[in-house]
Amino acid sequence: MTWKIMKATSKASVKETQAILLYLFKEVKAIFEKNNIPYFFIYGSLLGAVRHNGFIPWDDDLDICVDKKHYEKAIQLLKENLPKTIFVHNKDSDPIYWLPFTKIRYKNSKTTCLTWPEDNAFIHTGICLDIYRYWKEEKWSPALAKCIAIGETLKRIDNSFYNYSFFGKFTRKIKHSLRYVFYFLLHCFSLKKSMYCLDPISMTKPLHPEDMEDKKTISFEGLDVPIPLGYDRILKDEYGDYMTLPPEDKRQQLYTNVEIYG
Repeated sequence: MTWKIMKATSKASVKETQAILLYLFKEVKAIFEKNNIPYFFIYGSLLGAVRHNGFIPWDDDLDICVDKKHYEKAIQLLKENLPKTIFVHNKDSDPIYWLPFTKIRYKNSKTTCLTWPEDNAFIHTGICLDIYRYWKEEKWSPALAKCIAIGETLKRIDNSFYNYSFFGKFTRKIKHSLRYVFYFLLHCFSLKKSMYCLDPISMTKPLHPEDMEDKKTISFEGLDVPIPLGYDRILKDEYGDYMTLPPEDKRQQLYTNVEIYG
């Protein structure tokens, strides 16, 4: 796939956004493979790899995950080795960044996020690849799933009334603080079964160890990429009949506007 740089006044198409995402991924992939950092495709990118051997046609982000025990090393390697056109966006580069995972952004771009409007307040916006953590919880219980659901409900509270007034900023801080309280409580229950958790803990069903502890490769936009060996159950738990395309009115993009600067 080839991609072109657009003028700042132009709105990028989904295909052009995907081309930038593929560029980001190739750079991350090279660094991870050179340094033996294991990773998987996950979420919509896993679905795209399995169903389309590439991006979901309307998808405008890319998701991978790294085992928590390798995560800090992985992010540090990216900080040290990514080209100047790409940067690591997390709490270290943005004082108001609150997400528990890291975004790898293309510098010469700007986006407006439809799905999570609060993200538009970040110092940095732009086309990005998300890198999540996954980790093994030695035990699991329904209480954990309930806690996850509450945390995700807080995340999905309508942000339409937020603004840059003191009240708006204060309200955002309260909401994000409450989310972290619930995530902390994940580790405070008496759990019963070994399962995997995954940032941003939005899958209300846990990931089974036998699904996550081995991998296979699959073609994604002409590249060989790793996916969990148990991808079928992971995708069924998250999407149901995942090989059937959703209705057109459910084919949502993450961004309402993408600009790529030349």
